[in-house]
Amino acid sequence: MAKRRRFTPQFKAEVVIEALMGQSSQAELCRRHNLSIKIIEILSDKNTVLII
Repeated sequence: MAKRRRFTPQFKAEVVIEALMGQSSQAELCRRHNLSIKIIEILSDKNTVLII
């Protein structure tokens, strides 16, 4: 069984900021960071309040 990946708070913030800036689509972010769209949605929901 594969180990769960752990993301640092800095990595999470970088991904959320990229998603909020809108310069890249979610699909491009997923490919660049090797993530699923669901993970980006979860990170955005949890971290948007912290960034704003």
